[in-house]
Amino acid sequence: MGSQSSPAEPPAKAADPAIRKGYDLTQQFCTQCHQAPNPVQHTAADWPLVVSRMQIYIQQQHRSAPDTKEQKLILNYLSKSDTARN
Repeated sequence: MGSQSSPAEPPAKAADPAIRKGYDLTQQFCTQCHQAPNPVQHTAADWPLVVSRMQIYIQQQHRSAPDTKEQKLILNYLSKSDTARN
């Protein structure tokens, strides 16, 4: 699942509402099985495959899975936040 990194910090209050919603959704869905992902764990180009793989896993485990709209918000958060890398 990529390298270990510190937990993601919530976006600033002034952040784009879609980015904040994506962050909230990662907290809701991803933490059913593990720590919420930090956007710097993968590149923006890698996140779609990672999220797709996790979506399949969540469904196989009969856990609550994000719908298509929520999945897009999660990807938006993870891939946009990747641009903040050093």
